[in-house]
Amino acid sequence: MTESTFKRIVGSFADHVDWSGGTLTMELRDEVKEIDIKRDQEGTRVCMDGEVRSAEQWIFRHLAKLDLLARRIRDLVKPPTHFVPPSGVLLDIIDKDPKGNDQDVPNAAETMRSKLDQPVAGATSVLYLTSEAGEGKTSLINKVAVLQAEAFLNKSTKWLLLPVPLGGRPFLRFDDAVIAALVNRLRFPYWYYEAFLELVRMGSIVPAFDGFEEMIEDTHSEEARSAFTNLVGELESEGSLLVAARRAFFDLTFGSQARLWKSVTLDNDVILQRLSLNRWDKQVFVEYARSRKVTKPEQLHENVTAQLRRKDHPVLTRAVLVKRLIDVALNSDDLPDFLARIGNDETSYFHEFVEGIVKREVQYKWVDRSDAENDD
Repeated sequence: MTESTFKRIVGSFADHVDWSGGTLTMELRDEVKEIDIKRDQEGTRVCMDGEVRSAEQWIFRHLAKLDLLARRIRDLVKPPTHFVPPSGVLLDIIDKDPKGNDQDVPNAAETMRSKLDQPVAGATSVLYLTSEAGEGKTSLINKVAVLQAEAFLNKSTKWLLLPVPLGGRPFLRFDDAVIAALVNRLRFPYWYYEAFLELVRMGSIVPAFDGFEEMIEDTHSEEARSAFTNLVGELESEGSLLVAARRAFFDLTFGSQARLWKSVTLDNDVILQRLSLNRWDKQVFVEYARSRKVTKPEQLHENVTAQLRRKDHPVLTRAVLVKRLIDVALNSDDLPDFLARIGNDETSYFHEFVEGIVKREVQYKWVDRSDAENDD
């Protein structure tokens, strides 16, 4: 790290900075600190409290407090208790080969971590996470965020995934959304937005913007597109982003989507990738039901399939509906009675699940709760 880059990054964290020769004096949250800066063959070094560290190590530990953030993510982000990783389909480097071959991936969580762990030099990497509503995008983001936080604390990774909820709100600027996620959800008030951008550029933070299509579909869609374009531009062809949206929004034939990516890639070096989540199959259903202590999960799947006359019915394949199915099944004294309530009509399952779906939407989508957990 050059001395000029170090000075710029420190300035993004501090309230006031004064440089005098090889000494840096900064005011940081009403506390004045003085450090000595040295240059050697290994780069910029920081001397503070008798310790000598590289500039990067000092920034991550003392300024960014990444260890503390990792603990907050681990303790406050709540993925589902009975998480089962879905499979998915990966479309790699979209801008270079829009008609490239999809790759089936058995574990979307591992694939997400792997792709975000391999940023492309000289470009901002954008991984698009897509699925239909209720198929597990938010659950996957929260689970990977916690896994990364644990790995960071174990010193087996150097970056953190930061969940930033966007859905169900009036349009917010990205700086407002990021700071709200840090302060309100994670109780972490130590960064300005400029510091966040520096950490993304350095690769130590990967923000996961969840519910992006709801911003674009809002009446302020042009403002939202401009905000995202500006964010990518501010990263100056560095760092990685994860953007979660419903699958239909990713279709490049949609005008809003096409305009968005055209504006993003026009003046920036951007690598676009997509990870699309599959609906649950019988194997995932059985694994989830077994984790919920269902005594005969295979039989439950077979019985519901026979009742609904479709093995690909949403009740069996969409994560939020499967959860509701298991909730009801575990609280039913008589499973045949429960199946009878679903009925033979393929659409009558709605009456059994509408209460749970509406409750989910009210609690997790319509109400601005930055620390809420949902199944999207």
